[in-house]
Amino acid sequence: MVATNQSRLALVFLIVASSRLALAADAKGWYDPCCDLTTFHLIAVPGQPPNREFILRIATGMLHFNDYLAGPDWWTATGQNCSKAGDCAEVTKARLQFQEMGKKRVSGRYEIDFEGHHFEGEYKVKYRHKGKPCICE
Repeated sequence: MVATNQSRLALVFLIVASSRLALAADAKGWYDPCCDLTTFHLIAVPGQPPNREFILRIATGMLHFNDYLAGPDWWTATGQNCSKAGDCAEVTKARLQFQEMGKKRVSGRYEIDFEGHHFEGEYKVKYRHKGKPCICE
């Protein structure tokens, strides 16, 4: 059977479309670093209702949140799963890995266990500061 140019083009389109759907499955959100504590808000996590978000906190000890944290290491986080109405429940286990870090964006991988469910995948978050100015002592 000889493949026509039209069937080749259809195959290429199918591959590109499916890879774009896989990229669209990334969790999105924002992060706010302050001294040795950085808070991540992961929204649009695949498998979660759209009105909920994971709020995860990474403590870096004496270190500040910066691009030297990028790499294969996983950072343990504490966190909650919250609704927009403000009701929150503690997550059982959470870890983040930082693959790419810039001044305004961070991306990497996440693993979260919550109420017997396991969530894992990639995330892309933007910098956003909310609240009082961050003062490190």
